[in-house]
Amino acid sequence: MTGLVVVGSGPAGVAAATAYRDAGGPGPIALLSADGAAPYERPPLSKEVLAGTAADPTPIDADLTGIDVRLDTTVTGIDTTARQLTTADGATVPYDRLVICAGARPIRLPGQDDSQVHVLRSLALARSLVADAEQARTAIVVGSGFIGCEAAVSLASRGTEVTMVTRSSQPQLDRVGRFAADKLAGWLAEAGVTVRTEAAVAEVRGPRTVVLESGEALEADVVLVALGIEPSGDLGSGLPTEQGRLLVDDHLSTGVDGVWAAGDGVLAEHAVAGRRIATEHWDDATTQGTIAGQNAAGQDRAWQEIPSFWSDLGDHPLQWAGWGDGFDTDHGSEDDQGWTVWYGKDGVCVGVLTSNHYDDDDRGKQLIADHRPVPH
Repeated sequence: MTGLVVVGSGPAGVAAATAYRDAGGPGPIALLSADGAAPYERPPLSKEVLAGTAADPTPIDADLTGIDVRLDTTVTGIDTTARQLTTADGATVPYDRLVICAGARPIRLPGQDDSQVHVLRSLALARSLVADAEQARTAIVVGSGFIGCEAAVSLASRGTEVTMVTRSSQPQLDRVGRFAADKLAGWLAEAGVTVRTEAAVAEVRGPRTVVLESGEALEADVVLVALGIEPSGDLGSGLPTEQGRLLVDDHLSTGVDGVWAAGDGVLAEHAVAGRRIATEHWDDATTQGTIAGQNAAGQDRAWQEIPSFWSDLGDHPLQWAGWGDGFDTDHGSEDDQGWTVWYGKDGVCVGVLTSNHYDDDDRGKQLIADHRPVPH
């Protein structure tokens, strides 16, 4: 039997495999990847790769010595009783210990033809988008999340006429509040992106026509759908899920002997928050994967790091830290260096979003961890 099998070669999967090895976990280690490329960093896909300033993303900075990386290996089933996996080619893979880091897949629109309308999640998808973007005069980006914003700015940097379509009255208004949404809107305008607000998309019709719920049809040379992700589910394992996410405790255990899970596809108990938290960002996936791998090797570590991520819209950096599951107050302030937004819920600090205010990011993480009041 294989000592450890890890499903997924994203940040959580790579971190789990290397952490298990470094912690002295017994037996061989296999990393099963549905991707055809060796593990790589995905954040550059919507930025440098799409902008054309880098041909390929950077390989993940990890020593994979002693790890059997199996590319183009899609797991289609998990039998936790027999302790074995089934792959798309019908093969079975036994395991002693298993860490599921299957991640998520992009949300698609009704009528979407993947040969004509793009989503962005993998290197192969990015290369397809870049190939079309190189010839495009116009582009539509559906969705104003961080991937959508990054992609819109990257496409505009190529000289493409970009229109972003969002159902909100401002980009990410519900997620980041009015102050930050205004800042994002300003940055998009500065980059040359036209934002169509309060415009809900009904379907994609024909090769590259986006139809709004109002009936208006928008056409472009390139259409990118960036409406977020949906978790990969339980892969037929029967493990408990909620909204498609595997449920795990603060040690990333599924509750089934020998099975842990980490990354975008889990809803994990957080030792500090005292509740389950969903995260969809690189650093959090790396942290969770590390914890899962260490615990699979016999250690006893809980997830207690404050969730965080970073982004860049052109020359504008962003840093976020917080629980990400809602707020009832947001207060922004700015100076010549940048700006900060503090988020509160029931009077307690639950998040901070900054641009060029790195000290506030560090301070915010401590306030959140200590359940302290929102700064004024």
